[in-house]
Amino acid sequence: MVMELLLQAVPVKRGLKRNQKSYVATLSFGDVVRLMEDERLYVPNEPDLADFAQRKLNPVRVNNIAKYILDTYQDGSTFFPAICLNIQPDPIYRNGTIVLPYDSTSLRLTDGQHRCCGIHKAIKLLQEEGAPELAEVSRLELGALVYAALPLELERQAFRDQNLLAQRPGKSLAHLFDMRSPEVTIAKELCKRVPQFRSNIETVENGLGKHNPKLMTLSTLVTATQHMYLRLSAEDPLESRIDWAMTFWAAAASALPDNPWRVLSKAERKQQREDSIVRAAIG
Repeated sequence: MVMELLLQAVPVKRGLKRNQKSYVATLSFGDVVRLMEDERLYVPNEPDLADFAQRKLNPVRVNNIAKYILDTYQDGSTFFPAICLNIQPDPIYRNGTIVLPYDSTSLRLTDGQHRCCGIHKAIKLLQEEGAPELAEVSRLELGALVYAALPLELERQAFRDQNLLAQRPGKSLAHLFDMRSPEVTIAKELCKRVPQFRSNIETVENGLGKHNPKLMTLSTLVTATQHMYLRLSAEDPLESRIDWAMTFWAAAASALPDNPWRVLSKAERKQQREDSIVRAAIG
């Protein structure tokens, strides 16, 4: 009897030609682990092999993703974008299900190798700990965009397009939307509580362009907070630390000459920066 791999899926129109078939499916975390260990879920990231079509695995990212899963699964705030797979051979689609012969199937990742390896590591850590939540976490699901039997050159093109067209948000914007990191929480409170910081912290853009009237980015303030409070955990009480940091920054800001923190127009801030550069050069 032939063992089959079955995936619940919905067909997606990817192109104008009939052979350009894609599907939206889901894989449980347990499925990801099983398929990786059975070498059905495959990452073609060895540059010396003829089927090379992926970047090198970054172990640091894998560890970070595993930690992210373990830190967030209990409150349901694990947010993963879908992975992308090139399934070989061309699958049969029947009654809402992709059907494949298990022993000859290859699910080749074009996007999501770090997510899958992070899932694998997180599940293994729970197994080693004998965690009672293991079964529940194994049933969590990951979305998958499934391409049907892409040739190698198109698989490589898919990898290129998925990564080139994607762009990470700037650090300041990522911090602005973060509700987990204690350092970020402190920094955002400082933006509101330190009088000199109000209306002077750039929370969206990566840097301060010549027409930006702000004086500091949120990313810079978060970095300073990380140096101020080393190895801060989410369980640590924050209010006393926020008060101390607020006192420190208010005193430091007040010590600067000519009150650079006063709210200025774009043109005035540009002139202020130019004058500051000139004074620094002369000094």
